[in-house]
Amino acid sequence: MKKSFTSLILLLGTAYVAIGQTTESDSLRRQKLKEIVVTATQRYGEKKSFDVARMSLTNIENPQIYSVIPKEIIKNQILISNKEVVNNSVGVVAFNNPTGAVTAWIRGFETRNAVRNGLATQFRGESDPINIERIEVVKGPSGTLYGANAISFGGLINKVTKVPFENNKTSVNLYGGSYDLMRLTLDANRALNTEKTALFRLNAAYNYQHTFQDIGYYKNITVAPSFKYKVNNRLGILVDAEFAQINNTQMPYPNLGGVDFKNFNDIPIAYDKYIGGDDVDSKTDIANLFVKATYKISRNWTSTTNVNSSSGFVDYSYQLYPRWLTPDSIERNVGLYSARKLTFLQVQQNFNGKINIGAVKNRILFGADYTRNDAELNFQWAKYDNIHVKEDFAPIIKAKIDGILGDGDAAHWSSRTHNTSVYVSDVVSIASNLNVLLSGRLDYFK
Repeated sequence: MKKSFTSLILLLGTAYVAIGQTTESDSLRRQKLKEIVVTATQRYGEKKSFDVARMSLTNIENPQIYSVIPKEIIKNQILISNKEVVNNSVGVVAFNNPTGAVTAWIRGFETRNAVRNGLATQFRGESDPINIERIEVVKGPSGTLYGANAISFGGLINKVTKVPFENNKTSVNLYGGSYDLMRLTLDANRALNTEKTALFRLNAAYNYQHTFQDIGYYKNITVAPSFKYKVNNRLGILVDAEFAQINNTQMPYPNLGGVDFKNFNDIPIAYDKYIGGDDVDSKTDIANLFVKATYKISRNWTSTTNVNSSSGFVDYSYQLYPRWLTPDSIERNVGLYSARKLTFLQVQQNFNGKINIGAVKNRILFGADYTRNDAELNFQWAKYDNIHVKEDFAPIIKAKIDGILGDGDAAHWSSRTHNTSVYVSDVVSIASNLNVLLSGRLDYFK
């Protein structure tokens, strides 16, 4: 023990002498330090977007308020849901809507994830983010060019899908994680001829996971093929398809009207306790088809024709409507949505051009589109039972739900709307460092 103490004193003494010598040497020597340049690179910077303004503008040229989440963030953060992707946007809070789709609060307004490649898409379910090139969140009235089918007062969320490229590449990934996560993804790209004018890409994903609660699961299977063909130097065609099937336990619609809870700590049930059951689930099928033809009319003018068909079909969706009767008891009500359909058929034509009026440069967009929207559903609702949350209670089972609902009649609702619109946009370059964006849209609904 004594030897160890002596060694420590000697070590400190040596260190002291060395420090003293260094200090003395530095005080006698004067030297001018060389300049040091520190360079930082923004890894995820998206400097340009075509979809936000429907014309190719760099971020500094576009006065609209928007943020872009590229595929690099999705990959590096291992994001496995659209909600997680959208939450990367500043000032945006995304959540899973009980109907099955992702919804976000943007500037205080509820905004659906309802735009795909700049066109209206179904929002009954969410395909896997494996096919996302980037997500663009446009805030406020800057979403005017997209129309009422796609935006809210808060803005819009636009999913831009992956497209084929010239190099042959295949990527297969397998993930495992908490709550029995099992995830398998595929991204395969091929050039189909030696000229590389015909390109094919396939993105696919299988995702299964239980929830943080004692009951609940989520399963998503997505397959998304795409084909790109360069007809000649003027004409190019892109065909993009996406098919998905989602099965998951449904979130409840709670009614706290019978109690006076001041905060979540007052609720006498654990946060990880689900008051429904695995049978309170849904099955949703998604089919999206997108065709884009780009034709270069001249050096300054380009024509873009888009055709979009999007369908979300809810085969069945059992919903849970718990109503608190007292601080300790809940009335469990259940509903069944069946044959719930939401489809969009949209045809859009855009002309982009450049015109110089004297020294003033103009980048102009003329566009028109037609959208047909069909919605349909069957619905039933009934009381299931009463439970005491401080006692053991049985999970809800499908056989009992069907027996209760079988005694009643289902309500039916359907609608069809037509929307025809024209729009124009002009980026006026008044000076080299001053741009003015003017946009307008006219819609006719039927």
